[in-house]
Amino acid sequence: MIMSEGLVSGLLAKISEVEALALSASPGPWRPNTEHDEVLAVDDVTVCDGFALSTNQLRNTVDHVVAHDPQSILGLCRAHRQIIERYQRAVAFEPEPGSLHVTVRLAVLEAFEDVLGSLAEGYSIKEATDA
Repeated sequence: MIMSEGLVSGLLAKISEVEALALSASPGPWRPNTEHDEVLAVDDVTVCDGFALSTNQLRNTVDHVVAHDPQSILGLCRAHRQIIERYQRAVAFEPEPGSLHVTVRLAVLEAFEDVLGSLAEGYSIKEATDA
């Protein structure tokens, strides 16, 4: 089974959208302030204030935002694009009929499709695969 082009193009479009947001955000790396209730950009400008019901939850919220600074998100987007590009190369590969490569290719495509399905779920893309 080959993933639909709609799913692949949907993933690429969503990755581009996330990249654009990361590129337009305050520069990273981000870090928590001394009180651990704000997120600061590399230039010490406050990116956001943290709000939560408890001190532990506040620290965890701030740390979560810090972990998703633009540099981190751009790195994830690059990795996701590489996965999609490798999947597309595997789809394009046409081994000789009857060779062991046919079986290997099918196993590789199945693994890639599982990964792409997980990426689509993570990006909230609902389109299913073609039968």
